[in-house]
Amino acid sequence: MKFTWQHALIIVIALAIVGTIGWFVMGEGDGQGPTKLWFYDLNTGELYPGDVAELPPIPAPSGDLKGAASGTAAGVLASVIRIEGDSDRKVAFLQLYTPQAKELITASRTSQNSAPADYEKIMAGTMVALPPAKVGDVIKWVPMSSPDGYKITMAMDSIAGGKPYSADLPE
Repeated sequence: MKFTWQHALIIVIALAIVGTIGWFVMGEGDGQGPTKLWFYDLNTGELYPGDVAELPPIPAPSGDLKGAASGTAAGVLASVIRIEGDSDRKVAFLQLYTPQAKELITASRTSQNSAPADYEKIMAGTMVALPPAKVGDVIKWVPMSSPDGYKITMAMDSIAGGKPYSADLPE
């Protein structure tokens, strides 16, 4: 397999994901970088912008997650790309945190003089999935740090069909 600039872009996006997790753990940062990210409403399949400091799952415009316990949030983080020559956004994969990972990240943000965050537990609690083929389809969440999670986060080449692409963020 020939190493191309698209492979470099995949590596950069993967590092950005890890950086985003770090950003979530450390807080919003010093104003550098994005302030909004795309979130995906599991009830409707629609994208909506949300604050970069949000820890998914978060409330979605459509309300609670249909078919789940009352109060279950339906908004998850979406990794979105735009393929060169195509005006449509493509959702590459979805991401959320387990309750334990959210708790660790929140505790890390609020504590000034405690031990560093347990990144291993946070990574184990960072779940990813491919977007469903249609709204209502079952979504299989896997740990991002697993082999299946790696495959999901690296699926951008196949989504782009070999065409150049770039990450897409809300304005």
